[in-house]
Amino acid sequence: MVLARDAAEGGVEVLLMLRSPELRFMGGMYVFPGGAVHDEDARPELHARVSRDLLAWQSDEDPAFGRAYALAAIRETCEEAGVLLGVPPIATEQLEQARRELLAGAGLCGVLEQLGATIDLGVLTPLARWITPARQVIRFDTRFYVARAPNGQTASPEDREIVALTWRSLERAVEEHQAGSLPLSPPTFCTLQDMLGIGSTDELVAYAASRPPPCIEPVSQQVDGRNVILFPGDPEHPVRERALRGPTRRLL
Repeated sequence: MVLARDAAEGGVEVLLMLRSPELRFMGGMYVFPGGAVHDEDARPELHARVSRDLLAWQSDEDPAFGRAYALAAIRETCEEAGVLLGVPPIATEQLEQARRELLAGAGLCGVLEQLGATIDLGVLTPLARWITPARQVIRFDTRFYVARAPNGQTASPEDREIVALTWRSLERAVEEHQAGSLPLSPPTFCTLQDMLGIGSTDELVAYAASRPPPCIEPVSQQVDGRNVILFPGDPEHPVRERALRGPTRRLL
């Protein structure tokens, strides 16, 4: 979930979360909120509480499939960052209780029932699909969404997998990563680079909605004796059409 807000000095800030260094997958890196789709996210009872669907992915023959992904993104964002998207204004104590229940294993459907709320998936805009390289032992097929940070909710880390979080402007995040002070996963860094130059959350949402979400499956290989990761549009990548703005390769 690319959670975005307008910065006081202009431009866009996004929420980045630091994963615990003890985690095997992307430990010690800053990432966007997110996680795995659970069986609970596909329950018809939960989908019945959706008041408005999200923009469809072209690859989805079954709308329920894409809906489960989006609901998982909302649930994980609440668990990891304490922000619950797509619901009417909510009191702080209700939000904190909802988060505690989700972290304890409750399903999103039961949490919404207790709140007496439906969920508006229209607050999410599909941004991109990322698939880990074929050579990776553990592979993921992920969907990135853009959403405006809701008024009246304050993000906070959940202190187990997520040990810290920060709001960073797109430009500052890219600059700090290139300077070596902000470790970012390749998908996070490439997504930030792709959004550089966007001046507001309205522009960011419009940019995401202006095109079908690209599918990015990096390829890792040796080039000139160095291990690099290649993205669509690179001369050495099997997909010649560029998917994102910014460089088409980076050192591993």
